[in-house]
Amino acid sequence: MLMRRTVITAENACVAQAQRTEALVRKGIHPSIAELDLSLIKMKLQDPEEGEGWTSEQCESAELEYKRYLHLCLKYGRGVVPNKIMDKFWHYHILDTEAYHRDCEAIFGHYLHHFPYFGMRGEKDAENLEKSFYKTTDWYLETFGESMVREEYMKCWHDCQSRCWHQCSTQRTFEESTDLVYAPPITAERITYLIQEKGIDPTIAAIDLEMVKLKLQDPEEGANWTAKQCDLAEVEYKRYLHLCKKYPEALPVPNGIMDTVWHYHILDTIAYHADTEKIFGEYLHHYPYFGMFGEEDARALKAAFLDTQALYKREFGEPMFREELSCFSGDIASKCVKACARACRTACKKK
Repeated sequence: MLMRRTVITAENACVAQAQRTEALVRKGIHPSIAELDLSLIKMKLQDPEEGEGWTSEQCESAELEYKRYLHLCLKYGRGVVPNKIMDKFWHYHILDTEAYHRDCEAIFGHYLHHFPYFGMRGEKDAENLEKSFYKTTDWYLETFGESMVREEYMKCWHDCQSRCWHQCSTQRTFEESTDLVYAPPITAERITYLIQEKGIDPTIAAIDLEMVKLKLQDPEEGANWTAKQCDLAEVEYKRYLHLCKKYPEALPVPNGIMDTVWHYHILDTIAYHADTEKIFGEYLHHYPYFGMFGEEDARALKAAFLDTQALYKREFGEPMFREELSCFSGDIASKCVKACARACRTACKKK
């Protein structure tokens, strides 16, 4: 009887997915995009702690907008600028790194990069962002026959999400120009400190996360951290990468600080591909659902997190939770995050 119920449930899920795909195609979305199964991402988005606390209705609305965004990327290529709702969904898709690699290959034939600093690199860059966003809204209207912001959309979200976000799509590294302003690069003194004082592998210590730290300080699109918090978080994240490199079979589980920086690093997709290739010789995957599939999975997550704490103390000579990290709000330093690292075992290194 249990097996029959399981089969029926699976059949119902397949039927529901097929109906959803058909409805999205009618909304003007390319079939290869419409058929993407993003149900796990929507489940994560509904999580009140590690997601956005969205309702099921909001997730369905956001899925439509995000898939329309991917459709525009497929149709027009680089420089398509999302609004907030599209971008939030895009983030969670990218952070399901194995699925995102696979889905991009199926849709575009290559990895679709996410560039998170568009509009942040000086006045000219900000002007270009605004122009690109208005162009995107024109493309949206032309392609789908309705405005990006409309009545049904506003009822679901209440607040207006029509302004541009500091992100865009790209297939490759941006052409640089002399008028772009970046954060100063990591200094030799900082690298030496991370190696000698914090015990971090030299290759990892030298990774430049200054733009990531700048983004983390943004009160609206970042974590609203101070420069001091970002420096502390850099140490914790680089120590996490150190553990992943030195103990690849240990399945290290990050705390909230490590995972937050990891997210922002992954979302700087061009840099993350290059950095993890340099550190590990391959792309380091982020699995965002560890512990979410029943009691046994939750116990496995807790056990892995305890093992990570013990490994951290043995490797660095101090506990993962300590006084200097008390400047972070809440329990972020001691929180067990539902995520873990996975080394690339597929063709994910295709960029």
